[in-house]
Amino acid sequence: MNIQLGAADAGVSISIAVLNDFLIELRRIDRIPQEIVLQREIANVDVEVKILLDPPVFEMAKPANVPPYTRLLLRGRIEVRPAALPNSPPIVFDLDTAVKISLVLLPDEDGFPEVGLQYDGVDGSPSAPITADDLDELFSTGDISDILSTTRIPIAKTLVEGLNDSRFDNPNTRPEPLDWSVDLQLMPAGADTVDAFVVTAAPPGSSATPALLESFVPPLTGLAFAYNRNFLDLMLDRGATAQEGTEEDDRRVQRLDLAMTDTAIDV
Repeated sequence: MNIQLGAADAGVSISIAVLNDFLIELRRIDRIPQEIVLQREIANVDVEVKILLDPPVFEMAKPANVPPYTRLLLRGRIEVRPAALPNSPPIVFDLDTAVKISLVLLPDEDGFPEVGLQYDGVDGSPSAPITADDLDELFSTGDISDILSTTRIPIAKTLVEGLNDSRFDNPNTRPEPLDWSVDLQLMPAGADTVDAFVVTAAPPGSSATPALLESFVPPLTGLAFAYNRNFLDLMLDRGATAQEGTEEDDRRVQRLDLAMTDTAIDV
């Protein structure tokens, strides 16, 4: 595991598998429909195209020489019947296509960024007889569009407010939380981690983009936190200074130094 936050004080990372589980649960409770019916004309014949969806799979795609992106895999089967004969045996096609669902930062009512979902088009060629226009309409209107527009993960506000109060301990000179830099990045799995995304925060005037875009979420873990060593050293130094001159029983703290090492706190 290699964590390099750059100038960001801290980051909160969530496994891509958590979003996959969320979408599977929406499918289970029928928020994501199991059947979608389209009316089409093929060879001058009105037909009914019924899409029978398996549980969706949300994943991070990592093609060679291309930045990673997130997508939703759509699998199942497609049944085509003449519209005038709805009970006739269908012509059956396999459904195996994908659409790009990006993770983006969107402002809340106070202007603070939240993680949201954004439809960014078809990934590859759709399974015939489904077209790219069909998928564009499916993901821009109706129930699925509502899910995308209402799904929000409000990580940044709590993260920034906590860091702001900790770093700037004088309320008279403390900046506004909205002045902090916030960044969202996909974090592909490393040798001992899983695919994830991270929301990072940096003090005003600094870049929140991590120096290394590699996941720090261990396997079988949904949520992980990481703090910059410089930020931790600042907090430890303040805590140590506050202890100097204090007494407990027959002990008096004359001097105390605390600092981070790679694996422990140096006292």
